[in-house]
Amino acid sequence: MHQPRLSLLACLAAASVLFSACGGGNDEPSLPQQPGPGHSGPPPVIIKPPMTGPMLPAPRPNPPGTGPQQPGDGLQLPEGVTLRGQPISSERDYNDLSTHTLVPLSITFANDSHETRQVTIPSCFVFLSSQQSYQDGLNLQTRVVTLAPRSTQTVLLGTYCLNLYRYAPPPGIPYSPDRVTQGAELLRVCQAVNNRRTPLDAAQMIRVQQILWNITDRNGMTEDDKAWLNAL
Repeated sequence: MHQPRLSLLACLAAASVLFSACGGGNDEPSLPQQPGPGHSGPPPVIIKPPMTGPMLPAPRPNPPGTGPQQPGDGLQLPEGVTLRGQPISSERDYNDLSTHTLVPLSITFANDSHETRQVTIPSCFVFLSSQQSYQDGLNLQTRVVTLAPRSTQTVLLGTYCLNLYRYAPPPGIPYSPDRVTQGAELLRVCQAVNNRRTPLDAAQMIRVQQILWNITDRNGMTEDDKAWLNAL
């Protein structure tokens, strides 16, 4: 029996509806108190009551806005660079709001060459959970990782949930790098976020996640969603 783990973003009262939906449960979680000044402990985490099992979305081969999907080619890595093990779901970095998403991933790269290398994790790149009960992740903003010669580096990537009715993963769930999505509406969201010069704030992150769920598990973006993205 699993317990779905929810994001620190739920500290905002506006997020209560958003995060109670994720995982398929009917019980409303109680909101934790926001940390006071000088707080140095780990971020609060909401735990929903145990469920009899995860609710998986009904089969939908092409949710609105996603388009037909082809098998992914994985991350394109430069010569001498490899993944050290699979990406895994991770705890969030308390000091980095961008990791306070529903699917934070820890990814380790090894550079065995004698030259500095760069790895690019593209915008709109999908990471697939190894267990169907847990959410897949979508990376919205291009991330460039610089690797020193003969070095290993672990990065924490905050990816967004692509499955409203699955569990948010606890730390340690393996993920597979898949592909850049071909979905037109997902690409539109990624473009709007990736083009920003400043990071998203907590309220904007919540709204982006709602829009993604409208695309993947509802009937596609609404007119309000489109207007909000245009103004982002």
